[in-house]
Amino acid sequence: MRKIRVLHILHGMETFGGVESFLLQYYKNINRDYITFDFLMCCNNTFEKYEADPIFSESKLIALHALNVGGNKISNYKKMVEGVNGYLQENEYDVVHINTSNVLLQTYLAKYMKCSSIRIAHSHSATPRQAKETFKSRIKKLIKNLYTHHCQTIICKNNDYLFACSMNAGEALFGKRGIQNIKFRVIKNAIDTIPYRFDVSIRDSIRSQQQVSPSCIVYGTVGRLAESKNLLFLLDLFKKLHQSNQKIKLWIVGEGPMRAKLESKIQAEHLESSVTLFGEQNDVPRFLMGMDYFIFPTVYEGLGIVAIEAQATGLPVIASNAVPAEARISDYYYSVSLNSSIENWINVINTVPRNFKREDGWRNAKKNGYDIESSSEELLSFYKEIGAKIR
Repeated sequence: MRKIRVLHILHGMETFGGVESFLLQYYKNINRDYITFDFLMCCNNTFEKYEADPIFSESKLIALHALNVGGNKISNYKKMVEGVNGYLQENEYDVVHINTSNVLLQTYLAKYMKCSSIRIAHSHSATPRQAKETFKSRIKKLIKNLYTHHCQTIICKNNDYLFACSMNAGEALFGKRGIQNIKFRVIKNAIDTIPYRFDVSIRDSIRSQQQVSPSCIVYGTVGRLAESKNLLFLLDLFKKLHQSNQKIKLWIVGEGPMRAKLESKIQAEHLESSVTLFGEQNDVPRFLMGMDYFIFPTVYEGLGIVAIEAQATGLPVIASNAVPAEARISDYYYSVSLNSSIENWINVINTVPRNFKREDGWRNAKKNGYDIESSSEELLSFYKEIGAKIR
């Protein structure tokens, strides 16, 4: 039986991020006897460090280098479309699955991509929360909303299916009508729950390695070092906590363009001995097990898969209200308004009980449908179903 061939198109930023993690998890766990994924990145090959992994032995990993990591001009998007169409002229696929919340990228491909494959547009993040509005900002917002609505119409019309990691993420890319469309469905950002099962020996090991005493309280977060993650606020929050207890630690796991700013602020606040930037790590569950609180003050988020991962290790999560409600899978998840003061965040942290069983975390992830084994089976069944229609 011929395998189903799926081309995943993604932006491809400067680092391995949430979209890449989603695709990697599903490809690792999906039955590859029936399906092959290829990956076309419009900017950089963000799967580069995983190329040697056996799961990619039959896959193509292509970087177009058409888009920039930062701002892009219309000429960049035209170059991207030319690159995608050139590639599709020489390679046939049953499904083309476009993984980005970039409205312009989705719109250009929806309108100008030339292929007879089944098309899927997939939203992985939501719209940033609006700051306090002025008259000028309301006018700008109105113009932007009109343009976005026009783009959403094109995206919904020219794709066969509309996927999103949450209802919020779906509305951000497809609009309110889009998420009511029969084409729309939520695809959960599932995880392999096994590595996230809390193990006290793993916790003791990493804390010992980092010279952290058993009684020390470790706050932490995981994610791309980007403005949207609100990490400067996190440092301000930690500074306030540190004033009351100078023995506490903050672990920040991830890489990105904000590193230099964070390093400068850590130095300026004399927190070098208390805050550690670990960079990108392959063993995130280990770091999560070493933490006591997971702080997630993100400005916008499609789902917040790291919040799911943190809860899977039994960590209490204190997150901003920009994180969709779907991310709450335990009784130890606390949502705080982005407009709240640092004092209010601290008050919420102080309400978290200290003595509870972390060992139950992975069961909560599984119970709420975030286990990759069952989720990958569902996605494969979907691909098989639509693949059968076009053969």
